[in-house]
Amino acid sequence: MNYILIMTEGTDEKALIDVLIEKDLLKFNLEELVFEQCFHKRQIDDELLSIIRQLPYDDKVIVYRVGDKLSDKFDIRKKDIPGKIVKVNKVCTLPEFEMLFIINEGMFDEYMKVKSSYLPSQFYKSKNREYRKQAAFVTDYFERMTIKEIVDLLKRYTEKRKRAHDCDQLTLCDLLKEDIFND
Repeated sequence: MNYILIMTEGTDEKALIDVLIEKDLLKFNLEELVFEQCFHKRQIDDELLSIIRQLPYDDKVIVYRVGDKLSDKFDIRKKDIPGKIVKVNKVCTLPEFEMLFIINEGMFDEYMKVKSSYLPSQFYKSKNREYRKQAAFVTDYFERMTIKEIVDLLKRYTEKRKRAHDCDQLTLCDLLKEDIFND
């Protein structure tokens, strides 16, 4: 069996992935996820190494790294888990996670006019005084959305941000079940 290891760069990305798991939107079954969860980690540390070692001997792991800064070298530590990790995918959220909020709330064109002066997080905070760069805010934000609203947002985000992604990077839409696009 192939297991899926989803690792996020930040707590915002983890909060979104957790909501996608909760709403059963990922293209992976819960049982396919390593320990049926997503991990907030940039690298395979001792904790993840221990978890991977607990998987059945012949089973393999496909990694999905989710974040906006995916340029750091991913250390697989082949000497510790030879042949266990068979593929590493990058899922890009450039330039910042807050672009999802900006697009969802119809402020994309407004932001594009001032993007040279503001980071997306600065711009969004200036427009939404309740915003806190915390996982709890992200979780609450996406939990209140319907499945259709989340899927539509991720589609719009992907369409607007596709140029920012390197050709070897996936988008958030690439993590979603294919059949939800037909609803």
